Amino acid sequence: MLSFTPLILTVIATFSVIVTIKVKDMLKVSLIVSALYTLFKYINVYEFSKIYPYGFTWAHLLNDWKEEYLSFILISYLFLIPTSLLALRFRNKLFWGSKKKILLGILLGIVMLLVLSYLFMNRFSRNPLTYVLTAITWSFLGGFTEEPLYRGTLMASFKERFNWLVALPFQALIFGISHIWSFEAVTAGFIFGLILGIFTRYLGIGSAIAIHFFMNLVAHNLL
Repeated sequence: MLSFTPLILTVIATFSVIVTIKVKDMLKVSLIVSALYTLFKYINVYEFSKIYPYGFTWAHLLNDWKEEYLSFILISYLFLIPTSLLALRFRNKLFWGSKKKILLGILLGIVMLLVLSYLFMNRFSRNPLTYVLTAITWSFLGGFTEEPLYRGTLMASFKERFNWLVALPFQALIFGISHIWSFEAVTAGFIFGLILGIFTRYLGIGSAIAIHFFMNLVAHNLL
């Protein structure tokens, strides 16, 4: 049975953002929301692994689909609510990037996708449907839930409170910890967080969203 904990965490995170609408401490509310998001991700993945231990990817799920899996996938969309509210609250302090810079981010994401596709061609799913499903789930959620939080309000608040050299590794570390189910995942998340942080600094969050989208399309289709 699906745990109600992710739903409760989403409600708490949303409430945290709402009650701090008039508060100017972007760092405090960003840290609260990121901590709740880490718990949210871990619990959802942990609960799902108890009924299906072979990977939270469409390449695996389609081989052994059960209706009970759907609730875990749908609940993953819930955290779009507090992160969207948070980004909206502090939108004037965030660097979203111009249309040209966002387009450049999309092109860079496609290039990275093609390079990784070549390097790992023997490990990719051969089912086109898995890429469509990944695009509307893990790629979409990775880009639009995590980037406005980690490379958005969290990195901007660290930079505002301290400086850029502090902001970059700290947001990457917190992002890496959100992949707490394995040491390898935390390490990969930290490195990816550094890369996305650099792109955000020079091209804006829009480019980071695009790159995150394409990278998840790769990561979640490796067999």
